[in-house]
Amino acid sequence: MNEIINKNKVNWVYVKLYVGKNIDRLDQLIVKVSRCVEQFEDVDQWFFIRYVDDQGVHLRLRLRSKIRDLEQFKNEIQQVCAPLVNALHELLPSTYYPMVKPEGFEDSAVMGQELFGHKDVQIIFDEYEPEYDKYGGSAGIKAAEVLFQLSSELAKDILADEIQGFYSRKDLVPLLMHECCEVFIPQEKRQEFWKEYAFYWLGGNTPAAEDWREKFIEKWQQLREANVELLTSQLDPRKQSYIDRWRAGLREAAKRYHDIGDIADFSEEVLCFNFAHLMNNRLGIASLEESYMATLLECKVDQAEVA
Repeated sequence: MNEIINKNKVNWVYVKLYVGKNIDRLDQLIVKVSRCVEQFEDVDQWFFIRYVDDQGVHLRLRLRSKIRDLEQFKNEIQQVCAPLVNALHELLPSTYYPMVKPEGFEDSAVMGQELFGHKDVQIIFDEYEPEYDKYGGSAGIKAAEVLFQLSSELAKDILADEIQGFYSRKDLVPLLMHECCEVFIPQEKRQEFWKEYAFYWLGGNTPAAEDWREKFIEKWQQLREANVELLTSQLDPRKQSYIDRWRAGLREAAKRYHDIGDIADFSEEVLCFNFAHLMNNRLGIASLEESYMATLLECKVDQAEVA
């Protein structure tokens, strides 16, 4: 079908890169694909998330271009992504070790391969459908998409640093989550926010969830006794630059939402939850780890209030 090209038309390309059994190579793929995307001169916005569906674990990549023919644009993305996906087995596996894991799963990579290892390595194009309900309609999603790109860029940089052995992404996760709360949630609501955040990723307020939270709180007490600072202010310049960029991006997003005015079906709590979670998703932080970190942050707020 022939398409009349409008130079003012915004073209989004949405591509899913399925990794098959190469789940432990996803971090490397993210870094390599992101760097390639940044070389496209006509791409003015992009972001990614990690996802799993019935076809397996994959990277969901969205890219926007204003001046390209959509089919030509898709072909160019295919040409860039195909060699990377086909060479997944040649990449070094991630050395990341989760902060907490379900009992019985000592190797998260093996666990993932058992669940999804039979799936194929493949590239699938789809249609990008913005989540208007989560981000305040068409005006709100524009503000959110700017932050999506920033968090994707930061995740790429942090993962690249970890791959080179500079530090672990774990060092920055609590600080990145904390910044979301600092910007969107009033002080008096932060403890309850993190409690609800933790319960959400534990499947709700259940006896099993309470058991997990007891373990997490125990860990918090151990960290305090060992004088481990959850939200350290002693960061090297590289790490500090990431936190500063994230803080500035969050504040700009909050200002954009404030300027938009009254938007139905969204709240600051919802925005904070989604922005914190998507940052963690891009860094490869599992839901149980999110609950663990949220509980530690809840305890940190409580400690500050008591002090």
